[in-house]
Amino acid sequence: MKNIIYKKNNLLFFFLIIVIFGYLLIAYNINYDDLWSDEIVSFWLSDPSITFKETLKRIFSSNWMVFYEISLKYFHYLFGYEVNTSRYFSFFISILSLISFGLLISRITKKEAAILGMFILSINIYHIKYSAELRSYIFAFFLVSLFIFLAFKENSPDQKKNVSDLVILNLITILMLFTHPFTLLVVGSYLVFEITKFYKKKIIKPYYFSLIISLMITMALFLLIYFKTTLKMVDQDTLNGISPDWLMQVKPKFYTNFYFSKYFGSRLLGLIHLSILFYCVIKFRKKLLEDLNIYSFFFILIFFSYLIPLVYGYLFEPILLDRYIFFVLIPIICLLSHFVFQINFKFLRYFFIILICVPTLLNLLFYENTGRQFYTNINPTKPNIRNALEIINNSNTKLFTFNRYDQYSYNLNSAYENYLLKYLEFKKYNLQYFSFNNIKKKPDEIWIIYFRDINKLEFKVPENFLDYNVVEEIALNNLNLYLLTK
Repeated sequence: MKNIIYKKNNLLFFFLIIVIFGYLLIAYNINYDDLWSDEIVSFWLSDPSITFKETLKRIFSSNWMVFYEISLKYFHYLFGYEVNTSRYFSFFISILSLISFGLLISRITKKEAAILGMFILSINIYHIKYSAELRSYIFAFFLVSLFIFLAFKENSPDQKKNVSDLVILNLITILMLFTHPFTLLVVGSYLVFEITKFYKKKIIKPYYFSLIISLMITMALFLLIYFKTTLKMVDQDTLNGISPDWLMQVKPKFYTNFYFSKYFGSRLLGLIHLSILFYCVIKFRKKLLEDLNIYSFFFILIFFSYLIPLVYGYLFEPILLDRYIFFVLIPIICLLSHFVFQINFKFLRYFFIILICVPTLLNLLFYENTGRQFYTNINPTKPNIRNALEIINNSNTKLFTFNRYDQYSYNLNSAYENYLLKYLEFKKYNLQYFSFNNIKKKPDEIWIIYFRDINKLEFKVPENFLDYNVVEEIALNNLNLYLLTK
């Protein structure tokens, strides 16, 4: 008994160290970068000063991250609506995701494999990246790990699953779906797993029958709401309109790495993880196909997460993007860490562990901004609003505006305006913002902020300033500044 308690405390200690390590990687210098344009929209959507009805109206006319935006709204309500505050919400969710993943993997595999899996996730550059962004992907990752944990929760022999388990799992499903619609793949894969298990074993318990039916109803209701709100402009005959216009069909080289190069930091690291995963799946295929346990579900989830979006993309329009299926990291890491320790040949087992951990850690510390931020200055990668406003503040012209994007919905312009004003409020610069709606009185000189992350076209003087000349141009990362004079 004491030995069991000791082992549990030992495992808890290792998990605590790993979570703290992951915490430091994410939290240190969390606001060194500004926001992408879609993050700026999220910041605008989560304005705590507007009504809940107005928030929903904005969300359903802008994106599909309903639950994330609403949660971020109330986070702002509690901790302040400032440009340097928002990221801490995603950061908090990322810590919860590390904990929930740790609970999941420690339940389904032995201690050594669980520690390996936690370590892989804690140094995973993709998980770290989306832990500091105003996007719903880290929230979806957390909810998916929670869904899997609850769906495969093992009760003691004398304890039956009841209605409360059914309600909780469906509630998590609703939150998950309204965080990102691609989590439909998770629920669908689980249904396929349960139906396959029933078909092979010819036994289905009343609880699981009720669960299957309730999850199907939940999915149907979500799709009904989703198509009536966010996707109300979709062509019902061709289904065109689901995909954003900038999303391209996957290229042939996609089939050589399946986004693993993005998930693990480089093409070499992606190839290492993918090759080891293929080896484990092939070597232990009988266990995956015959045992029908959680690892069988993981295989089904990975398979359908790629297959369904790819098939849809070839039949209608492309919809597959690496971050849309971010949650596949959960089954990938669980399969890798579990089956590597099932390899009997000790040399190969530890060779794979070293091959996974050492290059990934070195890449994180010496090549990624996340690691290098501890010992050197790093350059911003997103539109550099901070430096732009500082340059304007140090110039003789204290008036500025931004270049409108009329090819997009009005939401983007409103979001830009809101973010710039909030940034100005945060920096306390003595600058004057010239509203893009103000066309009656024009100044003699003005700075134009030109966002380049969603528009790579050459800058053209806006229609409202056609009688102006560009006298100065300053290029910043994903953003240019233009000084216009009459």
